[in-house]
Amino acid sequence: MRKTTRKPFYGSTNQPHYSHEFNDYDDTFGAGHSNKYTRATTPKIFEKNWPPPFPSTDVNADYVFEDEEEGEVTLEAENSIRNGPSRDGDCGKSDFRCSASKCVPKTLVCNGFKDCPDGTDEIDCLDYISKFSKKQNSKLAVLEKERWDNVSVATCALLCVQSKEHHCRSFNYRKIDKTCFLTNTNEGLTGALILYYPFDYYELTSEKINCSGMYICNNKKCIMREKLCDGHDDCGDRMDEKGCKSEDFGYSVRLTGSKNRNEGQIEVRAFGRTGYVCDDKFGLRDANVVCKELGFSLGAAEVKGNSFYAKNVTGKPFYMMDDVSCVGNETKLMDCDFSGWGVHNCLEQESVGIVCKTPQEKCADDYWQCDTGQECLPLAFVCDGLLDCTDGSDEGSQHCDAPTEIRLVNGTNRQQGRVEIRHHGIWGTICDDDFNEDAAKVICKHLGFKGSVVVKKDGYFGAGSGPIWLDQVICSGNETSIENCTHWNWGEHNCEHSEDVGVICSNFYEHERHSMIPIPTIPQTYPDRCGYRKNNIFNRNDDVHFRVVRGSVAQRGDYPWQAAIRVKGKSKAAHWCGAVIISEKFALTAAHCLIGYSKGAYVVVAGDYNVDEYEGTEQEAYIEDFYLHENFRQGHKMNNDIALIKLKGRGFRLNDDVQAICLPDSDTNYETDLNCTISGYGSIESGKSAFSHDLRAGWVPLQKREICTMPHVYGDALTEGMICAGSLDEGIDSCDGDSGGPLACLYDGVFTLYGITSWGQHCGYANKPGVYVKIAHYKRWIDENFHKHSLN
Repeated sequence: MRKTTRKPFYGSTNQPHYSHEFNDYDDTFGAGHSNKYTRATTPKIFEKNWPPPFPSTDVNADYVFEDEEEGEVTLEAENSIRNGPSRDGDCGKSDFRCSASKCVPKTLVCNGFKDCPDGTDEIDCLDYISKFSKKQNSKLAVLEKERWDNVSVATCALLCVQSKEHHCRSFNYRKIDKTCFLTNTNEGLTGALILYYPFDYYELTSEKINCSGMYICNNKKCIMREKLCDGHDDCGDRMDEKGCKSEDFGYSVRLTGSKNRNEGQIEVRAFGRTGYVCDDKFGLRDANVVCKELGFSLGAAEVKGNSFYAKNVTGKPFYMMDDVSCVGNETKLMDCDFSGWGVHNCLEQESVGIVCKTPQEKCADDYWQCDTGQECLPLAFVCDGLLDCTDGSDEGSQHCDAPTEIRLVNGTNRQQGRVEIRHHGIWGTICDDDFNEDAAKVICKHLGFKGSVVVKKDGYFGAGSGPIWLDQVICSGNETSIENCTHWNWGEHNCEHSEDVGVICSNFYEHERHSMIPIPTIPQTYPDRCGYRKNNIFNRNDDVHFRVVRGSVAQRGDYPWQAAIRVKGKSKAAHWCGAVIISEKFALTAAHCLIGYSKGAYVVVAGDYNVDEYEGTEQEAYIEDFYLHENFRQGHKMNNDIALIKLKGRGFRLNDDVQAICLPDSDTNYETDLNCTISGYGSIESGKSAFSHDLRAGWVPLQKREICTMPHVYGDALTEGMICAGSLDEGIDSCDGDSGGPLACLYDGVFTLYGITSWGQHCGYANKPGVYVKIAHYKRWIDENFHKHSLN
């Protein structure tokens, strides 16, 4: 051992003190457990990589390893002092008395050398060891009570027998550096003995637990039989809670949250409480146990996590089970391994739900029917390498190796119709999202037509049936089959059969297309009625200090032009940005809101004032396409931050709760101090990422351009297409998550979109009003793109 690495060890009387370099302490106690450590009288050894993992044969090693396993016990400590330092006069309580007037430190007792003048410190040393039973290469994995460095085994035994600091029952002895760890427990009390080289475990024979008549756990811990099936994991591996009866726990299980009895979130009742099962580690094998326990002999079809069936649950959920792991042959969920009743680390949206298989004559569109029997599986389960059907047909070669086929259906001749595709032996359709002429060419060439093509969307040839096999199909035009194009996973889509795509093929050349099939062009126009609230007036009695940041909840119907862009998740969509409705099919937002996800990931929601409640006024629409300003971020990171969204299908149905806002003329005067409203679901406090669950709104004044461009405000960062609005003294402001939302001003009795929330520095800070896209500056761009992309 390098002498430079030796440092004194100073024990603590309040809390443990140990270095990170030693793996001596396995803290199995709680944070509030108090442990007393006795000060040792010999130096503690600190070494970066100590103890070494294996004995060294290197002659230059910094330590010496002596194998004592087969030999006799060595009494000499590595740094023992010959003819030790006996002291005259007063002796400490922990010292060994050689005589009435002399003493030596207890660590020198039984070290193999006579440190007392009469040698009494070396008498009967082996007798101390005989009081212990030994298990080689083992360690009791508990938090030890005392540590003594550089002592012999016999000294360690003596220290344990004569300990006055605590009731010593055993000790761990690390052989390679002769370190002694005293404990106040043993194997029978804890079951914590583990194989751990290079330790040996010594247990005081007189303290051994008499396990006769008790339950012996797999780890040798002994517990009273009254503790069996009491709901507490006394063994540490839950063996004392296995094989119990339901009535021992008052146990039952059921599915809730669905109108169908074969599906729902799992609720477990035990010990008088009802709770959920967390979705951590919960898989189909665990779901099979639950389904069969509930009488669904076919087992489980699907696992749905992220609180899929708990959308109407309010408050913080209680989880009865977590980290469930079933072998598969259990008859009850309670027989599976799990963390313990009520023991979990789960958040609000983590309850698990399941779908159990039921005999069915016909499966739903997004399910696959097994060949024999009446089982239905999610399409994703077919040919995935796992047997899910009882008859194994979901992995049969007749399906998995079947070629893909294409046909046109419901047209007036064989050259046109709804596109249907046969995959895994089942005919289905293709969604029209992003389906363009290049994709149509691949279809037509596959069918033998080499001329021009026409794409027909919105179910032109009627709605099909069966699965919607493909969505978001993008082709370059030279693929030999539609399956070789880019697309979402088979069976994954966000479409209805009203969006089944059709094609018209021909053997004519491109220039003949328009004479062959007339295509009507009906441009959409802005609504005649815009900018009206449900009550047709703005409630000016609202608190004039309310704001989006630290602000007020909007009343239902106050902001019918407000929309929210959300990103789809596993069970629910998360708020992403705001948007503004300008017609049934179109909305405006900030361009930066549409960066980061593909358009299929977004859903646009209108008429929603509380994201946690169903109010009956909500409408949802997916995005057919969106158009960013062609000069977005040119010259400035947020320059030209505007985008037009085209919605799928018919878009929104305009009514009292969902209305279009009016647009200003390109020469509109943004008069000073004009009071406008802002609204959104963004963060209600600067620096906080959590969005508001309620739509919030407030008044803000428009600021003069010369104020916005002052050096201490925004300077030259404010371009011609931007305006700023809001108080300069920490007043009303929009915040993160409100991007894309409306700055609406009351003009000539109707609300007009003067701006779109774009950016700012902090939220509600002094001299940092919000920055908005100036709609009048972009009115020509909006008009051109609106009419260009509104053709049916």
